[in-house]
Amino acid sequence: MSGFTTHVLDTVSGGGARGIALTLRARILPEAAFREVAEARTDTNGRALLLGSEAIVPGLYELAFETLSYHQAAGHESFFEEVVLRVLVEEPGGSWHLPIILSPAAFSAYRGGVPPADLAGLPPEMVA
Repeated sequence: MSGFTTHVLDTVSGGGARGIALTLRARILPEAAFREVAEARTDTNGRALLLGSEAIVPGLYELAFETLSYHQAAGHESFFEEVVLRVLVEEPGGSWHLPIILSPAAFSAYRGGVPPADLAGLPPEMVA
């Protein structure tokens, strides 16, 4: 998959976090405010496609994960009502995989799925 995607891994259950509500907002210059561009829910494996690569234009993007209701449904208290990631996109299109590792009191985020063009010049053992 290319475009804006995510994968939510739940450290309590040891698997994908199913049913988390996601909202993708964008601020495309010269706009001063964010506007909603996509909504989705994670699937049974905790994955979601929010926006195809053809719809990605340069700008500032904000991906919000509604974690409070997810943890409450699982019977856990949640420290975070939502997790919000902001990323700057400087080129149109491409692949933006933004997974998080989630627990009721912590989260970790990273950019996954390095696009193939970014792998050029790396030693073969680092690409495998």
